[in-house]
Amino acid sequence: MDEETSVRTKVIYIDHYDSFANLIANRFQNAGADIIMLKSDCDISRIAESDPDMILLGPGHSAPEDAGNYLDVIREFKARKPIVGICLGFQAIVASESGRIKPLIESEILHGESEHIIYLEKPPFVMSASLGDISAMYRSPANFARYNSLGIHMDELPDSLEMLASNGRGYVMAVKHKQYDMLGFQFHPESHLSGDEYSASNLIANILKMYGR
Repeated sequence: MDEETSVRTKVIYIDHYDSFANLIANRFQNAGADIIMLKSDCDISRIAESDPDMILLGPGHSAPEDAGNYLDVIREFKARKPIVGICLGFQAIVASESGRIKPLIESEILHGESEHIIYLEKPPFVMSASLGDISAMYRSPANFARYNSLGIHMDELPDSLEMLASNGRGYVMAVKHKQYDMLGFQFHPESHLSGDEYSASNLIANILKMYGR
């Protein structure tokens, strides 16, 4: 099918009033998603009414427990809908599994800088033929943009989550839930600092291949 006739993935994007929201939405739209933007103080019944293919929890300037409805959304929908988290959304996924998100030591805090990230050769970084054989176009380690002063060390990651990527110094950069369709990135895949525009778009396309239509 061509792009105009193919079925697009319906994504509810929960935005915690963050400046990256429009860029992230645009990246997902370009990769084949139809975005419905809701705010983190919305009634979560609106999500059920929209019946999305996937829920996206975006970045924001707070800790998971202060991220509006993020934790409620995860509790309500994790067994029913795929959930993907970026930055604060990642932290909310970890916190929902009783992981302790903590302030980073000063040397680990990065805001608007890229860092070498080591990832496993698994989806969404490397796709299998059954999932569309879309190459993520990254070589591990690869540069990804970080904007975070909170995080979790691999030694404290809940058993229910699989670590897909780290920064090589023990801090978790991507996770996948072992039972539910939940995926989280501490880094920002949409950023121009995450590889080049083509490779960043491919990683987002891989996410939609995993959890979309």
